[in-house]
Amino acid sequence: METIMHRKNFQTFIRVFHFTLKAVFVCASILLGFLMLLCGCVALLPTEKIIAVLQKGEINAALNFSGLAITMSDQVVSNFQFQKQYVLALLVMLILYLVVLLFITYCVTAIFKQLKNSQVFTMSNSKYIRWIAYAFIVLSFTLQFSQTMTIYLFDQLFSLSSFMQNSDWIKAVSYNFFSIHWSLLFGGIVIWIIGTIFKYGVFLQEEFDATL
Repeated sequence: METIMHRKNFQTFIRVFHFTLKAVFVCASILLGFLMLLCGCVALLPTEKIIAVLQKGEINAALNFSGLAITMSDQVVSNFQFQKQYVLALLVMLILYLVVLLFITYCVTAIFKQLKNSQVFTMSNSKYIRWIAYAFIVLSFTLQFSQTMTIYLFDQLFSLSSFMQNSDWIKAVSYNFFSIHWSLLFGGIVIWIIGTIFKYGVFLQEEFDATL
């Protein structure tokens, strides 16, 4: 009886989590489509027309970095200079990261779909786990670059460096683009090890079934 209850609870957990992941995947896909459409509009429309549209509305700018939220003052926002290449670079970076996150969500959703059908130790699951590991490893080498590049692009658009260097408490501003996120790298390696163990476990199970 207790075994049946555990199985029912596990199946309920799988169904709820699988539905949640599908909802996240759909929402992220819609956001990706919007960003790609926005990127296309910025690339195709003349700069003068984009500036005219921006001038009709109110520009608000904020940076969120490592738990720190910075809202730009009106003085900084009024110094905004639209430069198409920097805006496009920022949008492309957001699109690439969203693609990686969508890929991870897709892999996890595929794993839970198989778990929902009571398929745990399968070659497909081991493959998806290793793909997730590769995505984490890629993020570990590119996260620092993307975060620094985001701040750099905002700097180019709003001339943040000039404002900071004109203050009495900042001497100089520099950027460190290349660094490894060790937590993500370690997490990716651990996930890859788990995926490899899954793969070997499937191989042993297939050999055991063949001998029977």
